[in-house]
Amino acid sequence: MGIKSKCILHAISICMCGVLLSGCTHKTKMYEPSTEHKQVYGLRDADTTELFWGKASLDLPLIKYEDVRSGEFDGCWILIDGILAEMSLEDKEKTAGFGDLKILFELHDGNYHQEDFSWMYDVDFPRFDDFTEKGKVKDIVRLCAKVKNHALSKHDVYGLAATGERAKINLDDVIIETETEWIPPETTKNEDDYLITEKPLTGNPLLDADEHTGSVKSGTGASLGVYRYISIPKADFDSVSEEQYGEFCDYVMSLSDSTNWYTINFEDGTAILYAGCFAYSGILGHQDGEGSVSDAIGYITYENGHYEYEDASSVD
Repeated sequence: MGIKSKCILHAISICMCGVLLSGCTHKTKMYEPSTEHKQVYGLRDADTTELFWGKASLDLPLIKYEDVRSGEFDGCWILIDGILAEMSLEDKEKTAGFGDLKILFELHDGNYHQEDFSWMYDVDFPRFDDFTEKGKVKDIVRLCAKVKNHALSKHDVYGLAATGERAKINLDDVIIETETEWIPPETTKNEDDYLITEKPLTGNPLLDADEHTGSVKSGTGASLGVYRYISIPKADFDSVSEEQYGEFCDYVMSLSDSTNWYTINFEDGTAILYAGCFAYSGILGHQDGEGSVSDAIGYITYENGHYEYEDASSVD
């Protein structure tokens, strides 16, 4: 059931949903939604919080919650401001520590929508966080997040920043919208497994495949992060070139800060696993039913623009 040498001699490249980052805005000026979105690819390359927010504030649209619900920004990274209503931090310096935030987003009718966010530190907490260390209730916080299916994706909050402003409201008087007051459009999303984004077609079968995520949980049910995967026919996998495989590797590597692993699933029950999103070394094995593989049939390596497949039985 192994992959043909020829099949691996062509290789992989995946769904470029990652950085459909939109529109231009000034940090203090609300962005007026439009269909003119420019793509920004440099944000993931920022190595400090200051550099990240300096670029994000110039390159991403600052929108309101009604714009999230409109669907216009589905698949896009955006900035959005909310009011911190509650924050609980537990052992932030420890890997097992958790952070929980309740954030209010103002609606056009003067009421508020509340979102609850929960992250595990050192696993999936926002990478660029310039807020939780000094944030206080009623502070206005800025989120860099992805919009999916008319809502903010809780798996894809990439940054938190203090705006330096405070909300002039009494939280006891705030009217929070109930779940039944706004009915979202029909969607195929469920909490643990959903289509990440719409994206332009590239002609690369791996980049054009629908990408999904699943939750990674501990034995006690605690969240340990997310994994991502695509499912494609092996015939499509056979058709990709080494150049396309290289594009795939670059994309998967860009997810290493936010994704535990990446897999490509085939119709015969096998899959290729990229542990830690290290795409230059993949393991071909049988799907284990939990988003990973249960064994090693072979190994795929990519180096200097070329890839090689080695059967596991030939490896000592």
